[in-house]
Amino acid sequence: MRGKGPTTENYFVLNSGAKIPAIGLGTWQSIGDIFIVAVTTSLKIGYDHIDCAHLYGNEIEVGKALAEAFDGGIRREDYYISLLYKPSGEP
Repeated sequence: MRGKGPTTENYFVLNSGAKIPAIGLGTWQSIGDIFIVAVTTSLKIGYDHIDCAHLYGNEIEVGKALAEAFDGGIRREDYYISLLYKPSGEP
């Protein structure tokens, strides 16, 4: 989370060399207005990684929450948004 310096315990190093936080807000089985509040609150209190997937079917809620947070002053480049996308018909 923001405010904590990277250590080997709280991030993963990607192939590009970028460091992604090991802990992120999971969005599986989360929908509705209360979920939008949960995402925006998580960003406000220090989460800097949102874990999403097309498969979860909550892109609208995630998008609304992120738009609200960005309008509130957070910068997109300071956050990680991981997204699993699997086109239909692929294994």
